[in-house]
Amino acid sequence: MIVQLPGIQPEIAIQAIPDDERVWVPQAPEVWFRPLLLNTVTGSWCNLLRVRKAGVLSRHIHPSWVTGYVIRGAWRYLEHDWVASEGSFGPDPFTGMFPWNVELLVWIDDRLGLEVVGMAQGAARSGHLQTGDWAEVEAFAAREGFPQHQLVLRPEGPDDLRIHKGIADRERLKACFDECQAMARNRQVFVETDLRAFANPSRMQHIEQAAGDLLAHLQSTCPACDAPGYWVSERQAGLPCAACGLPTTSYRSEVWSCTRCQHREVKPRTDCTVAEPRHCSRCNP
Repeated sequence: MIVQLPGIQPEIAIQAIPDDERVWVPQAPEVWFRPLLLNTVTGSWCNLLRVRKAGVLSRHIHPSWVTGYVIRGAWRYLEHDWVASEGSFGPDPFTGMFPWNVELLVWIDDRLGLEVVGMAQGAARSGHLQTGDWAEVEAFAAREGFPQHQLVLRPEGPDDLRIHKGIADRERLKACFDECQAMARNRQVFVETDLRAFANPSRMQHIEQAAGDLLAHLQSTCPACDAPGYWVSERQAGLPCAACGLPTTSYRSEVWSCTRCQHREVKPRTDCTVAEPRHCSRCNP
């Protein structure tokens, strides 16, 4: 038991998703928020955002970095390929060291009340460049796998709405560059990789892999109710260290579960019986 120290306020635990609709603050049509924490010392806060429609969040500024957790649904950046789905946790703005692509395919069965998800991920082609130099554009195109990976051009900068899409050959790329540069007051052209799937072979490859993953999930049926989507829902750590025998962070078993009938089964790991010492907090602190 932890003794409460003098002068320390007791812990507060509340239900994040309320039953009382009056707790939600309307922000826009089909959009509400609920303040969970307002820190008057640091100026930080924690909000719960509820959105019941698809859409694009208007441009805004954060006073500092933001951390988000997805309870249900999904969100993404238009300039990135990855999708933050249920259970995702991460910073905003995204500060990854390299572009990464996550593709999700969802099979929905309203009759059975099931959602089965297939996923694939890997390195992405999503570069961008702002320049007034045609030679720099040519070098950028070569790095991004042009013309197989198509490009998008805008005059002036990334926020300009005068967009040139479907650029898949050098002659059109040069013509669009000259046109954008002529329209731009700063003589700058913003070039980026086209992230539409048909124009981006890297995305198409990941979508194909996601389709294969979805098929594997659909073909795996629950032994109790025969519903599709019987899959690994959790991995339990504790595989013993090969050097000292203590539990490590490597998983020792998998929990398979059914989202329809809640049947679950724990299956021991079969590909190995011990973990490398690098996963051990004692051998590799």
